[in-house]
Amino acid sequence: MNFPSHEIFFVNNSFLTESSKNKIYEISIPIKNFEASNNLIYNDFLTLLKAKFYPKIIIGIGSDQLKDFLNSETYTDQPIQITIAGVTREYHVFCLVNSCSDNLIYVSGYRYIKLTDFNLDPPKKFQGLVKVKDEVLINFGFVFSYKE
Repeated sequence: MNFPSHEIFFVNNSFLTESSKNKIYEISIPIKNFEASNNLIYNDFLTLLKAKFYPKIIIGIGSDQLKDFLNSETYTDQPIQITIAGVTREYHVFCLVNSCSDNLIYVSGYRYIKLTDFNLDPPKKFQGLVKVKDEVLINFGFVFSYKE
């Protein structure tokens, strides 16, 4: 499953939520914007993630983590919230932070997650002959713009 690289998302105060510990910036990623080479796989993907009821994946990044990104041009291990199918889990994610220009940074990384952590059953097809593993790899990259 691929996500179009030309999509631009803005994180502004309308996405800012308060938690007991930290201010969290939420990045909403529309599930229907993912692309697949096969329509059947795409429909199975939408069904798996319960897109009809939960049309977005939400990535939550604390304001302190964003500050750490701005002060780092190396690898950093950050707690990130991931919400899939209405279930939120926090993972420590190993991120690479690169400066793009004066006010842009590119944060990329990867994390293995378990579908069952989000109350999702790994799909099986053809009476169990084709199975998706419970653990899947999530690759990501975000460009953040900031004002000093």
